[in-house]
Amino acid sequence: MKENKLLILKKSTILIVDDDEQILHNLKLTLSIFFDTVLTAKNGSEALKIYEEVSSIDVIITDYVMPKMCGYVLCKKIRRIDNDIPIIMMSNYSEKEKLLKSIPLGLIDYLIKPIEYTTLSTTLLKIATKIKSKSLDSILLNDIEYSFIRKEIKKDNTITKLTKNEALVLELLITNKTNITSVDQIKYALDTEHNKSEQAIKNLFYRLRLKIGKNMIVNNKALGYSLLCT
Repeated sequence: MKENKLLILKKSTILIVDDDEQILHNLKLTLSIFFDTVLTAKNGSEALKIYEEVSSIDVIITDYVMPKMCGYVLCKKIRRIDNDIPIIMMSNYSEKEKLLKSIPLGLIDYLIKPIEYTTLSTTLLKIATKIKSKSLDSILLNDIEYSFIRKEIKKDNTITKLTKNEALVLELLITNKTNITSVDQIKYALDTEHNKSEQAIKNLFYRLRLKIGKNMIVNNKALGYSLLCT
C-alpha cells in the first residue's frame, strides 16, 4: 500500500543540497529509486541557480548549515518564488532554535542526520501526499468532497464556495493530515510578510468549520490544528 502511494514520485524531480559529498552521493542513490530525476548541489547558491534554471523541480531537500548560502536562506529565497513546493530541511543537530526558526518556512519535514530509512520513508509519503493533492481535481474527506480547482466543497449535493484563505488553510491541513499543522505554519502560508493575529486565525477556522463540519478540524491546544478524517 505504501509502495503504491510512492509511485507518484516516479514522475517527479527532486533537488538535493548538501556540502558533504558522501551524504549527497548516498541520498542520490537512495532517492533515485523513487524519483524520476535527482539533481544535486553542494551549497545554497548553487542550488538556487539550478532551481531558477530548471522549471521542472518538484521537491527540495536541503542541509541547514552550508557554505556560501545556508539552507535557511535558500528556503526563504525559494519561498518568495514558490510558497507551495515541498521542502525538507536536514541538520546534524536537533537544535530547538533552528527548528523554531524553520517553522515559518512551511517545511514538509525537518530531518536529523544520520537519516534512517524508516524516517525517510515517512517523509517520502508526506511528499507524495503533497504532490498528489496538487494534481488531483478533488478529494473525498469523510462525507464531503473538496475540489482543488474550483475551491469548493460538496456535501449532501450542496456546493459551498471557500474563500481564498479558507481554501489555502484546508489544503495545508490536507497535505499535512498525518501531523499537526502549527499556527506558525498557517500564519506563514496566509501571509509570508505579515503575521496574522491569533484572533484572525481563530476566526478563519471558525468560518471554515461552519462550511466543512466543526468536528473535522481538531484544535490541538498550544500545538496547532489537524484534520480528523479517514
